[in-house]
Amino acid sequence: MSASNGRFLQRAIQSNWLRPLLFLILLGVVWDVVIRLFHIPPYQVPKPMDVLVALRNDGPELLAQAVPTTIATVQGFLLAAVFGIGIAVLIAGSRTVESYIYPLLAAAEDGVGRGLSESGGFNH
Repeated sequence: MSASNGRFLQRAIQSNWLRPLLFLILLGVVWDVVIRLFHIPPYQVPKPMDVLVALRNDGPELLAQAVPTTIATVQGFLLAAVFGIGIAVLIAGSRTVESYIYPLLAAAEDGVGRGLSESGGFNH
């Protein structure tokens, strides 16, 4: 390998566009290896090539369906934020409201935490 080829390769590796591309390729290879190694069925996690084929074949339809899905997701987040902040303001501003709502929130949080630990949730 000549010195000019070595410098070109060094500059290419240091470029801003090649590193993310190499990372995506590595991510795809790891994804494919994990699916094959653990025999994960395609209905749970498809192979990277199957995803690329679906994007090529059904891209316009997937993009059309992504718009309402994104809108519904943002609306749900905003609705949760409005109610969550509203309830927090009520709890912080009134001891009476706190005495009614806070125990329910604490019980719900404890139930979710216990459910996750009993099912193996985040502990494994």
